[in-house]
Amino acid sequence: MADASDTPRWLNRAPARRVVVVLAAVLALVTAVAFWPASGAGLCLYDDPVFLIENNGWRASNPGWLEWCFTSMVHGHYQPLTYVSYALEEQLFGTVPPAMADVCTERDTRSQGYHVTNIVLHTLNALLVYAVALWVMRAAAREEPGSRVPDSTGAMHAGAFVCAALWAINPLRVESVAWITERRDVLSAFFLLLTALLYLRWAVDPTRARWRWYAAAVGALSLSLLSKAWGMSFFVLAVLMDIYPLRRLPLWPWQWVRRPAAAVLLEKVPFAVLGVVFAVLAGKAQAHSPFIVHSLEQWGVESRIAQACFGLVFYIRKTVWPANLSALYELPASARLSEAKFLVPAVVVAVGAVGVSFLARRRPGLAVSAAAYVVLIAPVLGLFQSGIQLVAERYAYLSLIPLFLACGVVFSRALATGKVRGNGRVLSWAGVGGLTILWFLMAWRQSLLWHNTRYLWEDALANGHDGVMLRTFYANHLWNDKEVEEAEAQFRKGIAIDPTYGDAWMGLAMVERERKNWTAARDDLVEAGKDEKVRLKSELLLGLMYMNEQQLNEPAEGLVHFRNSVDAMEKIGGPALVGRPYLHLGMAYGILGDDTNAAKYLKKAAGYRDSKKEAEQFLRDIGR
Repeated sequence: MADASDTPRWLNRAPARRVVVVLAAVLALVTAVAFWPASGAGLCLYDDPVFLIENNGWRASNPGWLEWCFTSMVHGHYQPLTYVSYALEEQLFGTVPPAMADVCTERDTRSQGYHVTNIVLHTLNALLVYAVALWVMRAAAREEPGSRVPDSTGAMHAGAFVCAALWAINPLRVESVAWITERRDVLSAFFLLLTALLYLRWAVDPTRARWRWYAAAVGALSLSLLSKAWGMSFFVLAVLMDIYPLRRLPLWPWQWVRRPAAAVLLEKVPFAVLGVVFAVLAGKAQAHSPFIVHSLEQWGVESRIAQACFGLVFYIRKTVWPANLSALYELPASARLSEAKFLVPAVVVAVGAVGVSFLARRRPGLAVSAAAYVVLIAPVLGLFQSGIQLVAERYAYLSLIPLFLACGVVFSRALATGKVRGNGRVLSWAGVGGLTILWFLMAWRQSLLWHNTRYLWEDALANGHDGVMLRTFYANHLWNDKEVEEAEAQFRKGIAIDPTYGDAWMGLAMVERERKNWTAARDDLVEAGKDEKVRLKSELLLGLMYMNEQQLNEPAEGLVHFRNSVDAMEKIGGPALVGRPYLHLGMAYGILGDDTNAAKYLKKAAGYRDSKKEAEQFLRDIGR
């Protein structure tokens, strides 16, 4: 048994308030400074234009902007409160660029305030993790459920500080903090951490007044879900907290049928109802946007299981050593458990699950932390695959907090009980300090990459990541920078990886059009059109080429492609319905002398904002 006689007395005493204030100030300062390079970034041309410019109904200058925020589902997300935060910032800091042509990928003072807000929210989240960790440790230190919660000791504050600081400055946090689009991460996390803190406060308060904390927790969860549906599974987390550290529920579920446990479970009903409602809204948002959700035919059961096991191990591995990061970990064509890349994580997950189960009774905190990690990460593991990513660093923003909490508890108890003494204590603090400095520098460097989206793709390729989408994104930035030859080379490398990827063929067509090589551009667009995701765009461009370029100049052929573009658009439906395909089809009919069909489609085009003005002008020109 360890001799605690040389344990400093401050470790087992409540620290003075000024000490706590200093610790909180240091934590806030270190967190903000680590991510401050991101404050100088502009817009990221990787979803920022979609959420902030192309879909800009959130601007407070627009009539009905608040209704737009609460009724719109953009690119698979329902996030009204996130859009409201953008609108408020517009009033404080000015606006982001109003149009794509005005986007700047370098430092852009118009978007600086939005980055600063993300950093401030992340700093507040670090303080909330600190507070949650303290309440977890205090609840775990109670002699029995219902007894008075002990005061926090110096050891508890040391463990909570280490937990919060290491979580906050880990480089995996950069993507959520430095990317304006991911405001939803830091904002929803703020309210979800607040929900956890309020729930803990409610659960340990024996007085009747505690129900105000319960009501506040339900309200905070509502705000979190309105920012992003990340907290839909909070009712499960509440059950886990009731098992440990609160010890209001038995460890094993089959023991919950007894009356005291059943009453504790009934308390979760409001949280569960909110979770179900927002899970339905999240599913509706994803279904609303085409080509986001993968069917079982596209991504089979084995692939989903392999992806889930890969992700469970990936996020822990990258947290421990957050090097060779990438803005995109591209989803492969398939994931097989027979491949070493997926087999090894599957074995690790299986062994880990068995090990945690055996240790659950002796180490309930470890079991609950592991379960909470799985619960938080489960919606984005790929079991219900959406998007183009196998894994994403932003998904680790919330999910790793339980594991950092467990580490903080272990560190705190080792200090308090004297298990780490003398030189061991010095080495422990030196190790924590060294890791903090290392991760701080890595987070600083990673934040700098977000100054220009091109840096993100170059760094990902330099770190050994590859894929057709990664090559195509990089090629598009080379094209924007007028590096035509290198852009073409990257498009072709992408096509060599996956010849069915339409956006790469669209890029090649763009290069050939710049060279006025219309035949090659036409052939590239035909290849692009074989990909359903870009068929609308490719058919529209083919029609424009046949109508406008003298080397082709076949209006009848252009009419065919405009018809195809309308068919492709109407097949997709939803947010794909815009006016320009109708506009160009109507104009083509007009050029060919068919005023009846011209008027038919021009009238349709006049019903859409993107083509209303031009359609009305052409209708006047043909006397309709």
